[in-house]
Amino acid sequence: GGADFETWHYLDTLNWLAGSYIPQPMPTNCVSADGTFYAVYPSYVYSQNPLAQFIIASSEYAGNNFAYHTVFSSAEGITDTLVKAGYLLRSDPVNSEHLVFFYLGLTYGDIDVFMRESYDKGVTWSDEIRLNDDPVGNKRIQDLLWADFDIDGDLIVSWRDRRNGTDTTYETASEIWGTFRKKNTSDFTDNFKISDEIVAYDTILASSGNDFMCIKLVNDTLNAVWGDTRNGKLNIWFEQKTIDGTILNVKQLSSEEIPKIEIFPNPFVFEINIKAKDIRRVVIFNQEGQQIFVSQNYLNKIKLNFLPPGSYYIKIITSSGNYTEKIIKTSD
Repeated sequence: GGADFETWHYLDTLNWLAGSYIPQPMPTNCVSADGTFYAVYPSYVYSQNPLAQFIIASSEYAGNNFAYHTVFSSAEGITDTLVKAGYLLRSDPVNSEHLVFFYLGLTYGDIDVFMRESYDKGVTWSDEIRLNDDPVGNKRIQDLLWADFDIDGDLIVSWRDRRNGTDTTYETASEIWGTFRKKNTSDFTDNFKISDEIVAYDTILASSGNDFMCIKLVNDTLNAVWGDTRNGKLNIWFEQKTIDGTILNVKQLSSEEIPKIEIFPNPFVFEINIKAKDIRRVVIFNQEGQQIFVSQNYLNKIKLNFLPPGSYYIKIITSSGNYTEKIIKTSD
């Protein structure tokens, strides 16, 4: 298989468009036990719906035609550009009509992990279920979610959790937590820790590709892989444990030194200094993620007096990797 592919075509269509307001409307897909293809994608087209929405497209005929339905609509969106706000669609291997959609939401004022279910192939969906059980409205950010069904219909969900962090921002210490639901039941277990220690925030996590979460459930044994920055390094960990909490295996798969880069002063008034090796490019973004400055040459001093006071993100591209940090411009 895979030697030949049909010509690609758009997933969205008239009356079910993703729209141009969302610059990169990422779909999440799965294939059910009966061979039906499903994909959920975000949409914001006022003429279709005055609210932003998630749309599910399904095809029983290898993508030759699609049916469309709304998963849910919302007036709230996550604006923090550092948060890993990916969403995930999963299909129950035991019941081909059962779909589960996982996402981050702001229902209670901070970023929590939610899910919705459909038992009729995505035509109708349940109300949302909050999965992280830390105090509601405690202003702690949860992100980096993942989930998996076992072959018999058990369900595991994991995420990066900051309930034990010291402040309310993305840039605080975190752990990996999870919850489990047995097949043919409606309730999840109390949340439990997957990682073995809380890890301090490192600015390297502001760069793309420097954090990672994946989990697989096999015969009531969870197999988790994640990235963190303990000991001042980028680490990839693997842990295998039973649902009752017995740890079967813990292994460090990879470890990499974090590039040594200094940016000072920060906050600044007129200019910043950069101390790093082999800089190839410097890019500065505003809080909305818009690029406002690019330098193609190495500069150890950048004049930014043209910027209004506020918070920005500076991305430094080097031969050994990328580095992103928040910088603050103050008044004269």
